[in-house]
Amino acid sequence: MQFAVAAVAVLASVVLFGAPVGAEPVPARATGVWSLGKGCNGGAPVAMVNSRAALMVENRDGKPAVAIARAEWAAGSIVFSFQNGGEELILPPLKSLRKCGTLPGMLPVVFAETVAVFRKFDETGEACLGKDGPGPRCSAVGFRMIDITRDGRLSRAEIGRAIRAAAFFIGHRLIADKQKTTFVPIDELSLAWFAGSALGPTVAGNLVDSYDYDGDGLLSLAELMQDRTPEEGVEGALAAMAAEMAPQALSAIMRSAVAGFLDILR
Repeated sequence: MQFAVAAVAVLASVVLFGAPVGAEPVPARATGVWSLGKGCNGGAPVAMVNSRAALMVENRDGKPAVAIARAEWAAGSIVFSFQNGGEELILPPLKSLRKCGTLPGMLPVVFAETVAVFRKFDETGEACLGKDGPGPRCSAVGFRMIDITRDGRLSRAEIGRAIRAAAFFIGHRLIADKQKTTFVPIDELSLAWFAGSALGPTVAGNLVDSYDYDGDGLLSLAELMQDRTPEEGVEGALAAMAAEMAPQALSAIMRSAVAGFLDILR
């Protein structure tokens, strides 16, 4: 069960961020945080954009809510394709937008791990979701993104951080599917984050117990890749599987792995 939840986190990230075949990625000059209004303090919709995806925050019924969209570059503008319903939004030219330092409100505070991972996704996405599919660098790049101490080892805390980051995206998909909506209130997403936080130590402990061959309490990339070639690693295999998986099947896996925890917390 614990490893299944970790696998779901990888599957979710691929589906949420995988750009459509043939889509032109957003260029570096157009990535970052953009306000669709005059200010960056939350009064107008604001979007954090990387080369493949976007987190968009705006007020819905007086509450901040967030949507996740695939992002691509077309005719000099950023185009968002939102989940659930296939809505599209074409942003104005960059010169008409205001560049902001960060997302407004509580999102970067409560979901700091998610925002940090989202900012670094471009490198990971290039290695794992390129036109040729998962490559030899996928496992190494994903490992490096989680290894925040840069010591070549993953502690239980670092694994827990990755799980908390993934909980945001899994929770968003579950809630958005259930409510058939694009924008999910941030206060409801907090519940998913709490579930991820509660699961984190258990999942991290299970992974360390399963792969810590030298018994030092930490995981190296070599230990995680033991008996596997880079191309056949856990991350690459899951990414390839998710790329070919129907959305309905992925949704069923996510619900079976996570929904029970959310129901308990409610």
